[in-house]
Amino acid sequence: MSCIDTVVSASFVRLVHQWTHLKIAGRSLLHGSLVNGSENLLVNKVFNRMRDDRLTAVVRGDRLIIEYGTMLLKKIGDKRSPDISARMRELG
Repeated sequence: MSCIDTVVSASFVRLVHQWTHLKIAGRSLLHGSLVNGSENLLVNKVFNRMRDDRLTAVVRGDRLIIEYGTMLLKKIGDKRSPDISARMRELG
């Protein structure tokens, strides 16, 4: 491995590390912003019934999936939260 390859590899590792920290920070901010109205209901009724795995982390971190889940919750109601959870996980 040449010096250039080593520098490029080190830079890539740093970028991946920074990206991971940004994603974690973004999830924390997003979770904190989900405390209003129907999105609060989404957290209580839908997210709380999801398994705590990588797929759920992806779903929690994706604003469009959250908006989709919120729209479904308003449209079909919280009694169908298992269906909403399943649909959101499919998108994740």
